[in-house]
Amino acid sequence: MAERRPTPRGLRAGLLLLGGLLVVALAAPLLATERPLLLRHDGTALLRAPVPHDPNRMDLSAVLQPPGRRHWLGTDALGRDLAARVIHGARVSLAVGTLAATFALLLGVPLGAWAGYRGGWADALVSRCVETVLCFPTLLLVLTVLATAPAWLQGLPDELRIALVLGVTGWVPIARYLRAEFLKLRESDMVA
Repeated sequence: MAERRPTPRGLRAGLLLLGGLLVVALAAPLLATERPLLLRHDGTALLRAPVPHDPNRMDLSAVLQPPGRRHWLGTDALGRDLAARVIHGARVSLAVGTLAATFALLLGVPLGAWAGYRGGWADALVSRCVETVLCFPTLLLVLTVLATAPAWLQGLPDELRIALVLGVTGWVPIARYLRAEFLKLRESDMVA
């Protein structure tokens, strides 16, 4: 029986944190809402959400409140509860991050593998594309693509559009790594 290596603490902590964020994102409608979760037979609230505020409800009497018992993270300039907004924003953040990573993998894996396996002009072409993307700061490149987007890209939902642009600009490290691995494996005795 093979000896099982222990999982590093950092990996466990990261997976636990990601799992917690995923639970918060999926349970956002139950964690932050002003509607009662459970009602008595007479219509009064029996159980409320931990953050009993709607993320989009404006309360002009509670503008820019500091963190406290009523508003855990305070309120913004329109009186909206920041804790409720952060909880509901987790969904969008995780969706954009997951989609951006997927788009980057879909672009970087085939390009890097093709460049490393074929070599020659294919390697030169992908390497020049990588160098071109690396010439510009990522934030500047993302903002430029979003500002000068064609009509079909502007028609997409905001989350998908941002994820697509981040994925298109984030494929470079994946392609570089895979290219190097394929070049190394191509020359190995195992492949020969």
